[in-house]
Amino acid sequence: MTNEEVVNFKKMAWQSKEAAEVYNKGVQPNLYFNLIEFPLYMDYIKETDSVFDMAAGTGILTLYLADRVRKVVASDISKEMLFYIEQQKKPNVSIFHVDSDTCDFSKVGKFDVVTSHWFMPHYAKWEHFLAQKKQLCKKNGYIIFDLLSKDNMLLAKKDIIQVKKALGYSEHAVGVSETELKEACDRLNLEVVKLIPTSFIASNGLFLSELTFDEYVSYRECVEKLYHNPIFMDFIQKFEKTIVQSSNIATSLKYIAVLQNKG
Repeated sequence: MTNEEVVNFKKMAWQSKEAAEVYNKGVQPNLYFNLIEFPLYMDYIKETDSVFDMAAGTGILTLYLADRVRKVVASDISKEMLFYIEQQKKPNVSIFHVDSDTCDFSKVGKFDVVTSHWFMPHYAKWEHFLAQKKQLCKKNGYIIFDLLSKDNMLLAKKDIIQVKKALGYSEHAVGVSETELKEACDRLNLEVVKLIPTSFIASNGLFLSELTFDEYVSYRECVEKLYHNPIFMDFIQKFEKTIVQSSNIATSLKYIAVLQNKG
């Protein structure tokens, strides 16, 4: 299946009310998002900022941001997904529906920060979307998104497709190496400010190397349940900050990339 076929399939799949409802139920904020992952975004976002949230889906990141910044524009290819954001009636949130992955954002304006969550790894032409984010970002503004680490996928010593499926992705999911990201940023005049490893407990190349596919899926299901436990999350919050995010030997399969638009 080509990248274009993947895009068209996902566009059709995400347009129905049924798909949006299933997605909304399955992608709900938990203590991990609220205590660990989303605060990593907020380290580079001020309450006076305007934010463009690309591929917002049903609003897991948009609605978190809405309570913390001046203005958020939520964009997605699915009107059915965006409906869930509109239902929240946040006065500082507006909707921008796009009808294709080649949308021209020139009329939308410029934003202090451009974000996305769980979006970039779905597409092989991730650099195309990175260029769109740059188009939306003010000079010296930040672009923040999550990605799968191709480098750390290789630590699992397994077939890469098997690694992707264990993480809940299709075989078409894309990992990005640190070198690939830096080279793309050089072409787009972006600076890599920081790559922050995250989700170490749930998505770890070394863990996956020691477990079978089925064992790893079962392990992740257990961890997902623990993400709703405040006592467990208190430990994970401290562990991620003191060990994972400050370590040069982190083996997390997921990273938060923080880039700055240099003009």
